Order: sequence, then structure tokens, then C-alpha cells
Amino acid sequence: MEHLPMPKGAELSENDIVPYISSTDYLGVPFLSYLQKQGYHHAIPQPDRPSFSTHEGVHPTSDDKLASFLQTWLFFGMLQEALGSLYRHEDFVRSCESKEGPIRVLTTAKLPLLLSERFSSIPAVDGDHTSLIAHIRECMDVAGDASTIVASCLSREVSFSILATLEALSSTFNTYLSRNFKFPLVWVSSLPRDYWIEQMCLNNWCAREAAIASANFNSAYALHYLSKVKKSYKDDCHRNCTQEECEGMQIDLAKYKPRHYDPRCSCSIISIDNERLNDILEGGKFPLMSLEVDGSTAELKIELVESTGDICYVAISHVWADGLGNPFGNALPKCQLLGLQTLAQGVVQASGLDVPALLWLDTICVPCKPGAGKTIAMGMMRRTYEEADHVLVLESSLRRCDTESSDLIETAVRIFTSPWLRRLWCLQEGALAKRLWFQFQDRPVELAEVFEEFRAVYRSRNVSQIEMVFNMSAIWRSLRLFERDSQNTATEPHVTAITLQKVVRALQYRGVSVASDEPICLVNLFDIEAKVLIGQDGGPMSRFWRALCGIRRVPRTILFLKGPKLNDEGFRWAPATLLGAGHLLPDYQEPAMLNKNGLMLHFPGVVIHRPVFDIITLIMNKSKGLPDAWYLLDQSTSRWYGIVIKSADVQTCIFGDNDGGESQLRMLRDEKGKEFAIIFSHDPNDQKRIQWKDPPNATFISIKAHEDGVYYGRLQGEVLFTTSNLAECSVFNRAKDIAQSMPRVEFLKGVLRIKDMEESKRSETLAPIVDSLLVEIRQAAKEALEEPAFRRIHDANFLHGLEQFVLVIWKLYTTRFILVDGWLPDDTVWCLD
Repeated sequence: MEHLPMPKGAELSENDIVPYISSTDYLGVPFLSYLQKQGYHHAIPQPDRPSFSTHEGVHPTSDDKLASFLQTWLFFGMLQEALGSLYRHEDFVRSCESKEGPIRVLTTAKLPLLLSERFSSIPAVDGDHTSLIAHIRECMDVAGDASTIVASCLSREVSFSILATLEALSSTFNTYLSRNFKFPLVWVSSLPRDYWIEQMCLNNWCAREAAIASANFNSAYALHYLSKVKKSYKDDCHRNCTQEECEGMQIDLAKYKPRHYDPRCSCSIISIDNERLNDILEGGKFPLMSLEVDGSTAELKIELVESTGDICYVAISHVWADGLGNPFGNALPKCQLLGLQTLAQGVVQASGLDVPALLWLDTICVPCKPGAGKTIAMGMMRRTYEEADHVLVLESSLRRCDTESSDLIETAVRIFTSPWLRRLWCLQEGALAKRLWFQFQDRPVELAEVFEEFRAVYRSRNVSQIEMVFNMSAIWRSLRLFERDSQNTATEPHVTAITLQKVVRALQYRGVSVASDEPICLVNLFDIEAKVLIGQDGGPMSRFWRALCGIRRVPRTILFLKGPKLNDEGFRWAPATLLGAGHLLPDYQEPAMLNKNGLMLHFPGVVIHRPVFDIITLIMNKSKGLPDAWYLLDQSTSRWYGIVIKSADVQTCIFGDNDGGESQLRMLRDEKGKEFAIIFSHDPNDQKRIQWKDPPNATFISIKAHEDGVYYGRLQGEVLFTTSNLAECSVFNRAKDIAQSMPRVEFLKGVLRIKDMEESKRSETLAPIVDSLLVEIRQAAKEALEEPAFRRIHDANFLHGLEQFVLVIWKLYTTRFILVDGWLPDDTVWCLD
């Protein structure tokens, strides 16, 4: 895979060698015709027909034969389709020495040059070369449908080589044929990330950092590049980190000690005049540091200067794990303060100015002891970073690398994978900066310089770097949360309103040492006065949400944001934290409104009634270790839907098998006698979205009242919602017919007998009846599957044969499905607690 970019000095390893396993050369047959010739017509996707991977699951091809076919078809065949007359088979195969002697392996060394020669003369204008784009898109769609089986059935190196090459072709087509990204951008998302994380850890990455990077950088180009980047940390502090948690960034404030600039240094600790610090803050200003060394005594003095708006200063952004903090006093070692002054002056000079730079650092300029001064300083944090001429990021792993030995792309990779990006406080510090700098060993690098490099890559059509830059641009945008009005040249560019969607995306992998700091950071980001967090009504997060609703900044799609919810009255819909919450769905409708009853919003939905035997079914399924789900049947269309619901307070399945049904039992008992509803982000019957395999996000609620056209309810959990295709619906309908033909008298008697029993005795009493029923159900299922036509439909859609069909019948027998009489429209009004 020589076409994939690598950092300077990196080399390919044995793990990058891809064996040539094709049994026959690709002999010029058109890409789509080759499937028919080789007997793989089922690889071409068709509506209501099982996918290639599903078909192979039921009718598997031998591993060697399938692997050979996939490499021949998807690697060599797609290259021939893309390169046309420039394609030569021998350009992509070379000989290589191994322990067993010479072997044939794949090579892509000539791929970038061939792709450039083939497509560089074609203007990237939509409408031109329409037939070429349409044909290549059709081929890529078929290849995309097969990509899931590539990831699951082939060795890592072979599957990666195929998907990385398809990604290279997609990137080329998007660059040269279309400006609207009409070809898939990501091909390797189905590949396990463990290999790449392991390779990064071998290059001294923090395991948590590697896991986050492998999620953020989702292209083949990026994963390969990251696996070759070597990291360096102080004191080997990340050796005990895991993919889930970073030990190196954790600090114990009780044992915290400020570090010296040089570990061998033993210079004095310099403190400030705390009375002066508090006077400046209480006067409505924030303090800046002016450092001066006495020429005769070499003593360092810190003078605190009031901010006036016309003083040039550099605000320092850092992570406390690097030793620049001090929880016990506003003081730091002399060597650190002198080092900070030198670095800040370097930033000012790099910007083209030669004026003395004052400093702002939280350790010195925010009182460490609780009190009025500290409260004022925390409330002025936004203003402090917003008004700074420069914000300088100091992070130890960046300061151990020089920019001379790498290009700007590698420098950008190091910035966008640094631990600094994982701290909550650092988000606003970077987002609010007029000019943001990152200190490396040899010089400070401005973020604007990195962005200009990104622009140059796009202009140059450098396909090998475009995918890297595309991944990093998403992270860059999370650092520039506040869009600036660059067209207003008459005045200083102003900061526009931030959106919750941007904040949620930026917080996905960030953390904070003290949980109570989160609402403080959030009110600063949204420019809300910190005093709104003080009060008696609920906790700080619910007060934050009330303030945000008050300025109409909460989109209605907040309802579908994943993660734990608050338990405060009127705010059970609200996320308890935005850290790691994932992605907030974009929405351009009216924002949600908060009133005394809860959150008002409008979405489509469906009202459902609790099945008669739901609790009994759970007890029986729990005793037999069976998974559990609900099914919806739309009587008007005979369409079936599947639902599994996760509770809002704990991440377990209410209607699933994660906790044996305990959470469902609890919820059903608590909400006894009530109706339920499912709220959808969009119409689940939208045919275009079904065709695009875009199911709606959904939420499960219990209904408290329905008055004046408004459904009042309480959020119960997240719904995993699936729509069955027509073939699957025919199987469900047959299962329902069998279930309804089974005898019910003995079962009902058994249910009545166990009604008042202790829970521990229910399963034991009902078990013989259940076992007898399952024998009858299994026999009826066997008879149905003996019908050839039905067997074909069943086997194409249900991979686990008879037992899966028996399980479906059993669930439908115990009324694990609900009849739907109609769907509520898009403008249905809900009020949720």
C-alpha cells in the first residue's frame, strides 16, 4: 500500500505487505458483468433482496474461493474500471522475498500517478461527463454493498488493501469528477480498530488517545498515517492507560505539586500579592502579569496589572497534568515563570510585533481559595480569553517535538491528537482565541498556518493528503466554535452565537477532573451569567438547561441525544452531561420551548398500548435466557417494525436482554395502567429514507395525559427502531398465523395460577406449560419451512434457521407485538418531563 502517506522517516513494515491471492488474472471483463460470469449475481443489490453478506451467511462460499474472488473483483476489477486503457495488471503485482522464498504481493506505488494522468484533464464540473460519473457511481455502489463482507471474511491486510484502494478511487472521483462528494468518503469504517490502536501504542501512544484518534480519523489514509506517528510523553506517564481511560491525565489535587521547568532545578517558588489580585477582580477588571528580574539581586518580581483593553497580552492554555497548576496558592517556581515569559514573547514576535507581552495564567490570576474573587474570576473567564491578543497552548507532548523534522501535515496531526484537545476547560480557551498558537520544541505554530496548509492541499488536488485534511478539518471546526464575521471589514470581526450542536460535537471526547466544573464551562461558552447556576430549584445542570431554553438555544432534537438524563422535576428530558454525548441531530425547525410542565416540541409518533402478557413473557424469557423485543404491526400496510428500548436513567435495555428484563419489569410496574408512545425524529414510513437505510431516531415515553391536542408524558428511554423489508414481513405474518393457531387455554390457566406467586416460583410453575408449547411451535415451524417457496424467503432473511423462526413465533404467541391503527403526523405536539 505504497500510495498511502506516511510521516517523514517512517517506513513500511512486514504488516503492510499484502499477499496476491487471486486465482486468475482479471481479464478485461466489465466490473458488473464479472459478477454474472463468476456466479455471484447475488452481489448486485436489489430492493427487498438480501445483501451480499446476508446471502453469504446463509449460503457461504469457501473462504479461499471467496477471498480470491473478492481481491480479483474489487481490487483489480475496480482499478481496471477506473483507469481504463491505462490499466496494466503487472503494475499492481510485484515479487517479494519471504522466509518461504519469493512470493507475489500487491503494490500501489504507481496508483497516484496513474489516477492523476487518467483524471487530471477532466474538469471538475457537475453535468460534464455525466455518463462516466453515473457508471462509476453504479460500480462503487455495488462495491460498497460488498464492503461489509470484505471486512468480516478476509484477513486484515487483504481487506484493508481492498478498502483502502476503493477509498483512493472515491477520493479521486470526488476530486476530479464532482464537487459535491457523490462518492462514498469512508470505506474502512467496518474494519476493527484494534490493529491500528495496537500499532499506535507500539509507537508510544496513550491507549485512550489512540482509541479516540481511530474514531476521529476514519479514512484508510489517516489510520495508516497515524499508525506510523511516534509519540513522546514526559515520564512515560501513559503506560497504564486503557482505551477507555487515560491515567496520565488524571491528577490528585491533594498530592499535586507544581513542576520546575527542568526536573533538576530547585529554584524558589514565587507568589503574588493576593490582596492586589482580589482588588483588581472586585473592580471589574482581570489581572495580567508583568515579570521583572532585579538586575542586582536576580530576584523575580510579579506585578499585577489591570486589563484595560489596549494592553497586549498572551493568555496561557495548559493541562494541569503537565505541572503548571497549583491548588494551594497563587504561586509557581521561578524557572517556570521565566520560561512562560520567554515563550509568550516568542509568540508576539512571531506575529510580527516587537512589544513587551504581559501574561495571563489561571494559576496566578484566579484566586485559588473560594471566595468572591474566585467567583468573579471564573465568571470573567470567557472575556479573558476572548480579549487576549494571543492564546498559547502549552502541552508537554507537543513541546517535545520539533517542526523542522516533519512537514506541516504531521504537525497538524500532532496538534489534533494531543491530550490538550481532551480537556473541557481547554475548549473555550481555544474556541474564543483571536489567534491560537501551539508551542513546539523549536517554535510556536499558529492554527491559522495549519488552516492555510489545508487550503493548499485542497487547491493542489493532492489525493493522498485530501482525506487526511478532511478528517482534521472536522476537528479544526470544533476548535473554532464561534464563527467570526470576516466580511465586516469596517470593524473588528465579531463573535456570533454558538450552537448546541457544535458544542456537543466538540465535547464528544473531552473530560473534566471536577464534574461540577461542566455547567460553569457551559455557561461561559454560551455567554450566560454564571449566577444562573446558583439557586435552590434543581441542580446546576438543570439550571443551565433552563437558562439555555430561555434564550431559545435548545433544538428539539435534544430529545434524541444519547446518555444519562437528569432526575430533576421538569428536566427528565435533559442530558445530565454533554461530555461524551455523541452527536446532536441537526434541526432547522423552531427550537424546543420550556414551560412549567416540561419541554414542548413537535414530532411524528405512534401511541401504543401495553400487551396483556408483557410481564409474564419477561419472566419466562428470563428463565430461559431468551432475548426479548417488541414488534409493531401496522394493520393498514401489514408492515412490521422491531423495537428495543434502553432506559433513560441507566444504559440497559428495557425491552432487551441486557439485564434480563429487570428494568422493563420496574418500568412497567411503575407506569401501570398508562399508555405509551414512541416519538420519531422523522416519519418511519418515509420511503426514500427506508431506501437509504436511514431509520429514525426514536424515544419511548409513558403518557400522563392528552389534553387540548397535546400529549403530556415522561421520557422512559431510547428506542432502537428497525423497519422490516417486504420479504421479512411475509415471514412475520406467517409466524403470527402460526402463533394464533396455537392452543391458549392451558397457558392462560397457568398465567392465572402464577399471578399471586412469589417471583422465584413463577418460572418453575409455568415451565412445563411453556416447554409443551415450544414443542408444538417447533413442529409447526418445521412444517412451514418444508414449503420450498417460504423456505427460500425465510433463509434469505433469517440467518439462524429454525430456532430463530421458533423464537419469533413464541414472542408473537405471548403477544409481544402491538397492533398500530395509525401514525401521528409531524406536527404532533408533545410536552415531556
